[in-house]
Amino acid sequence: MILKRRENLRTAFAGFDPYVLCNWGQKDFERLFHNVGIIRHRRKIEAALSNAKAWRKIEKDIGFTKFLLDYVNSRPIINSCKHFSEVPSQTPLSYQISNDLKKTGIKFCVPTKVYAFLQDAGFINDHLVDCPFKHKNLVYKDR
Repeated sequence: MILKRRENLRTAFAGFDPYVLCNWGQKDFERLFHNVGIIRHRRKIEAALSNAKAWRKIEKDIGFTKFLLDYVNSRPIINSCKHFSEVPSQTPLSYQISNDLKKTGIKFCVPTKVYAFLQDAGFINDHLVDCPFKHKNLVYKDR
């Protein structure tokens, strides 16, 4: 259901640009809440807007990339899983980052979402040991 609404979400939330979203107010919230093309969950819409503000503060204070790099000592974590069943969905690190993000005011950042983000952004490499891409994507994606 989310994937079917992806383009509507991207359009409604200004391409998910936190620099834009952090300046939105009640009028923008109302527009989003009444947009039938997106999932209209009051708390999640409020969280998206407040998360942009919390992200901006982290970005301004130390930089969001540095915030995350400090958890991995500026090096990607390379796991050595042989089977998909060995790949975790969350770890103590994702719990720690989730809790620290919550302390900054970021909402809906559960450990499984944090772990998936860390994988996607290249902070954690969970490619299986026999995967041809195991060592090809060791560069962090700058979002």
